[in-house]
Amino acid sequence: MWDGDPKGYYSILGVPISATGREIRTSFRKLAKQLHPDRNPDPDAPRLFRAIREAYEVLGDASRRALYDGQPYESGHRDQPSRAPGPVVCSGCGQVTAQPRFAIFYCVASAVLTFRKPVQGIFCAACGRRTALKASAISAVAGWWGILGPIDTVRTIIRNARGGIQPRAINDRLQWTNAQGFLAIGKPELAYALARELLSSETDNLARAAERLLASLKLQGIGDVPPLKRQWRFSPVFASLHVILMLLAPAIFISYFPPEPLIQAVTNSLTNTGDQSPPDPLVCDEPPSNGQILEDNTNWFRITNVMEIQNRSGHDAIIKIRDIASGKMLVSFFAANNATTRFNRIPDGTYRIQYAFGKNFGRDCASFQGRLVAAEFPNSATFVTSFRGIEIDHQVSIFTLHSVPAGGAHPNTIGANAFNAP
Repeated sequence: MWDGDPKGYYSILGVPISATGREIRTSFRKLAKQLHPDRNPDPDAPRLFRAIREAYEVLGDASRRALYDGQPYESGHRDQPSRAPGPVVCSGCGQVTAQPRFAIFYCVASAVLTFRKPVQGIFCAACGRRTALKASAISAVAGWWGILGPIDTVRTIIRNARGGIQPRAINDRLQWTNAQGFLAIGKPELAYALARELLSSETDNLARAAERLLASLKLQGIGDVPPLKRQWRFSPVFASLHVILMLLAPAIFISYFPPEPLIQAVTNSLTNTGDQSPPDPLVCDEPPSNGQILEDNTNWFRITNVMEIQNRSGHDAIIKIRDIASGKMLVSFFAANNATTRFNRIPDGTYRIQYAFGKNFGRDCASFQGRLVAAEFPNSATFVTSFRGIEIDHQVSIFTLHSVPAGGAHPNTIGANAFNAP
């Protein structure tokens, strides 16, 4: 019934596309008498009356009808979203679902750094809960072991338990696609129930499109459809599983592996004089500002992936990015104490990330003077650009520096000579 009828006006008036002007006028007058709010006590009568009046204002005018007939249904008209060929399927189980949701859940892993990895997709309610539970389990096992790890872990698991992040605008469009998809396969009752929920959409064109679809289905005798069951409603049982996971992992770890302070390891590094840079009697006249590039041996000019450094170590730090294969130093920049800085020109690839704590900058204003504590992150850092339709999503990795990592994770301590190598 949608072919050649971009906004369903012919269907609303109950006439074929080939109807004459007289037939259109006769049908409108008949429907207007039936649906006028002064004569029809049905609560849907005002909405239906507005729909037939809007349809007649276009089809009853020869020039406007000609323009309307020239619009293909999938033309991207600003008031009418495109129709999907069928209902949406879950990206987890691959099954058709009446209430799909685009949801983003997060995993947290902490050592010296804190990593947050998104897990996202279009899910049915069951697959969404399983995905959230898996993300929380990973966070419960790997997220505690840093100074800020407990805070990030608890916050992430609570967010996952509440359904993750579900952008309203994206999910309204998914619901509209599903309404049209079920209509296309002969399930108008489901289409009616989904479109009715979109009347409160914050996206105006979707709300208007849903109102027109409801008017069309009402005229075909479809109404009094019960509301859909809220499959994504908050579940106390489901939330309890997240809480159990959140408490179980650290309880088991503490019972078998009591955490030991790592201050002695850092102290030994500070007092170790066997592998230190020679003291420089001259200090930098103009110390660098937070985020300032100290050395750049690359041709990275385009803004791509992002590394964010949150320095909570109590010391100023120098960050170095090295080639994973050759070990060549590519870029170094300054991360001030108790500050956050970003470097946003990292191409896709895998890199070694090193850092060093110190007090005063030497004569070259690019390295610390005298003794320093240097380390390398235990795992290499991989940056990947992803694509979602025509949108490009650059990766943002967040690293938190601590002078004393919590738990059983240790940074790979390196000497000053290794850190200062070109």
